[in-house]
Amino acid sequence: MSAQKFVVKKKAKTGGKESKQAAQAAKPLVKAEEKAKEEVVVRLPPAKFNICVFGAGVVGSIIAASLKSKLRNVIMVASDKERAAIRSDGLRLESKSGNVLVDLDVRKELNQRVDLAILTVDIDSIKEITHKNRSFLQDTLILTTQDSVRAEKIVSLILGENNVISSVVMFGGILLKDNSVNYNKEGKWYIGRPFSPNDEKVKEIAQEFSLAFETVVADDIVSIKWAKLVSNLYSCIPALLGKSFQETFADLDMSKLAVVLLREGFQTTEKAGVKLADLAEFELDRLRQLNNLSLQEAAQSFSIQISNLGKEAVYGTVLENIKRGYPSGIDHINGELVQLSEFNSRCANFNAKITNFVKRVEKTKRLFTMDEIKREFELDRLN
Repeated sequence: MSAQKFVVKKKAKTGGKESKQAAQAAKPLVKAEEKAKEEVVVRLPPAKFNICVFGAGVVGSIIAASLKSKLRNVIMVASDKERAAIRSDGLRLESKSGNVLVDLDVRKELNQRVDLAILTVDIDSIKEITHKNRSFLQDTLILTTQDSVRAEKIVSLILGENNVISSVVMFGGILLKDNSVNYNKEGKWYIGRPFSPNDEKVKEIAQEFSLAFETVVADDIVSIKWAKLVSNLYSCIPALLGKSFQETFADLDMSKLAVVLLREGFQTTEKAGVKLADLAEFELDRLRQLNNLSLQEAAQSFSIQISNLGKEAVYGTVLENIKRGYPSGIDHINGELVQLSEFNSRCANFNAKITNFVKRVEKTKRLFTMDEIKREFELDRLN
């Protein structure tokens, strides 16, 4: 992958106008006696873009709060409930590096021109959001953040391809309240043009983001999205059970099912000629090595790997969406692989079946037991 990182050089000063502005935009949630004796001021370059973040979920809140705390020009479009909470108490971001509380201009819909619109809503809402705000988005740069490989196509069918930029978000957190997020997973933000070579605009956006995130300009953003999709194929299994990754994959039969889903992913993309970016975050080499083991050995290895995630429970986006009453997004993960298989190899039968099972849980709210999953997939017969 060809990529370019942007690093911000910081200068330390005391006093100055910039420190007052920063204090107003980002309010550290610490007691007075805990403050350092000498205030350190970071010189920030002037904002280059007027930005609108669509969506106040985990990703949208992290992006909006982080950029606003760096004195970027940010507004947000959010639901009535989220809008009321943010207007009342601000947008709070908790992290290991410190907590911030920002005052944010949050609106029901976009009613002005902006330079950059960041779409963080779920994939099923992109079409509606884009249509609804089309008059103000027509000549605006649009950045998608969804894991789906179809997000950019949906936007391009409405607004054309010229202003569409894709991205893959490797950071995340937990939504605590409608205006509060625990930013517990830092990671890179890959951005790039999905339909044409990267240009100066992409580099300028990356530089703006780099004030708050480790941003990478990627020339093969589509292959990065496919790599993330394949590496997430097993995340639907905990959604069937309502359990954490750690609890789910401590069971060797559940780990066996995860390995089968991954093997179908590698086989289907290879037959379809889909390139998967080789990035450390996805650990595809490690997952591919499971193909060289017997299914039982692979399941044991996978179970051990998941146990190394740590003590903090990990549930995955699919289950989190279902718990919050949002669309699960399964059609754009396992379901996407199934569609690719239908056009090429027809070798994603387990992914097809599990996609339908997740939809059943989404519709009925009834979870499966492990014994039911074992019977339905006849896991005792798999070798």
